[in-house]
Amino acid sequence: MRGIYLAILTISLSASSFCQSSIDSLRHKLAIAASDTAKSHALHYIGNYYVQTHPDSALQYAYAALKIAEKEDFNRIKIHARLTIGLVVGYTGGYVKALQMLHEGTALAEKENNVVAQIRASHITGNLYKWKKDFQTSINYYKKALQLSERLGENTYLTEMNLGIVYMEENELDSALMYAQKSYEHILKSESKSSYSSVLASLGRIHQRLGNALLGRSYLSMAEAKLANTQLTRHKVFLNLELSNFFKDLGNTDSSIYYAKAAINLPGAFVYKPLVLDASQQLAYLYTGKNTDSAFKYLQLATTLKEELLGTEQTQQMQAMRFEEELRQQQIALQKSKEEESRKHNLQYVAIAFGLVTLAIFFFLFSYSTVANQRLIRFLGVLSLLIVFEFLNLLLHPFLGDITHHQPLLMLGAMVCIAALLIPFHHKLEHWITHRMVEKNNKIRLAAAKKTIERLEGKVLEKVADSTSAQQ
Repeated sequence: MRGIYLAILTISLSASSFCQSSIDSLRHKLAIAASDTAKSHALHYIGNYYVQTHPDSALQYAYAALKIAEKEDFNRIKIHARLTIGLVVGYTGGYVKALQMLHEGTALAEKENNVVAQIRASHITGNLYKWKKDFQTSINYYKKALQLSERLGENTYLTEMNLGIVYMEENELDSALMYAQKSYEHILKSESKSSYSSVLASLGRIHQRLGNALLGRSYLSMAEAKLANTQLTRHKVFLNLELSNFFKDLGNTDSSIYYAKAAINLPGAFVYKPLVLDASQQLAYLYTGKNTDSAFKYLQLATTLKEELLGTEQTQQMQAMRFEEELRQQQIALQKSKEEESRKHNLQYVAIAFGLVTLAIFFFLFSYSTVANQRLIRFLGVLSLLIVFEFLNLLLHPFLGDITHHQPLLMLGAMVCIAALLIPFHHKLEHWITHRMVEKNNKIRLAAAKKTIERLEGKVLEKVADSTSAQQ
């Protein structure tokens, strides 16, 4: 066991060295950036690097990237910078501003058909509603992210991890374990391991809730080892809170208080207000009936944070923004449905046009055969023209509907005017086609009859000649 922990510690130290070299490389790219495109990309990646460790710096770089992207119209950075801002502001409890940024980023991603950005937007929005304790809405966004990810074959361990957490909060433990296990399997295949500790912690808590406390503690211990010697403050706060919950469920109040305090007392912890709110509520509950002063202290802290994060005004603003986004998504779905219906109609029009061309070819070929007769040619000619003119009527009907706004009297008047123009032309064309085709068919039939007569006369003459020769 000691050897395993030493190995994990070595890996953690190596990861820290790699991260430092990575940020140094990004800063170097920013320093030598010769174009606004390169500069905005470097700023964006540096901002993402600082999301989990220094939220203030992450916001500073993300806003700088967004400023350049807006000026130069770099759509990809405009989208992802907004999503990064939404994520960080959501971490710190600014739900309304976060939701605004996420909705703007989502709309741009959909306009640009950027599926990767849509996946990220759905995932972060799911996080936001999870922190807001609106678990059902959170589940809907996470599942949307999973559906989009399946189209691209993206690794989905983060979304699955959060789905596991939310289902655990909803006490749907079978679903929680399924998603947590999938998350663990997928993160093992992922190059990024920044959330490894959170995956392990969520898996440990779910196992503990299922009655496997020993296995759950093992996962939580592995998570602690993963976070050793790292600067991932938010992950440490989350892990300490999960450890506090773990011991609270086991009835070990002292250990639960220890880890809840550890979550709050971590340097920089108060930046992540939603997590600090959970920890302060936990402490207020644990100290009730045990230490009145401490219970009151943490209750006051929890009340202040809750009003700040979940106040009535902010909740109403978020609900309004949520309804607006739902309406926008409905309009998008309706537009897609209309486009799909239009595409089907266009395909049918193409099929009808192809059928008309085929019918015309068949009609002309048939009229040149001796099988056809006058009545059949006239019938087919009239039928073909009727189909052509009805097809024209079908094509014109939508345009007439738009012009007349589908008012019956105006539609009737327009159709009568079109008929008045088409009927004379229809009759002339019908007469010309049937007359010409019948005349040509008669010539063909007459020529065929002459050939038949000549062939029969030839046979008769041959028989007469043969008979004469036989008599001689």
